[in-house]
Amino acid sequence: MRQRVRVNYIATVSYQGQVRFMRYTCSFTGPVYLRFLDRLIRSSEHKVFLIADRHPVHFRKLVQQWLTAHSDQIAVFYLPSYSPQLNPVEYLNNDVKQQVHDKPPTRNLAELKYRVLSSLRKLQHLPARVRNYFHHPDIAYAAV
Repeated sequence: MRQRVRVNYIATVSYQGQVRFMRYTCSFTGPVYLRFLDRLIRSSEHKVFLIADRHPVHFRKLVQQWLTAHSDQIAVFYLPSYSPQLNPVEYLNNDVKQQVHDKPPTRNLAELKYRVLSSLRKLQHLPARVRNYFHHPDIAYAAV
């Protein structure tokens, strides 16, 4: 019997078709989220407007304090509970999963990591495809 393996990543997409992501191997925690947010604002020339789900990590005191301290660089807008169809990143996740699972099953964690990374990098080079996520009626609100 094959052991189940998984790869963790956090990502954002923009209406311009930009994909930003960060893989991580540990659990999703406040410090992991803050590392991603810090990378996100450092790589942007403008204020970041982020749409986020209601994952408990997003509301940790440490995260909220960091967001307050960086309010001139980032603003976060939270989706209603249980509404993944409204989250633009879910469309990216579906794309990645489709690309990963279109191939024969992975043999190990290293191969899965490679496939996920390869898929995410491919999508970074396909901004028109990412922009198409925002044509879905449930995501059109974010296409501003």
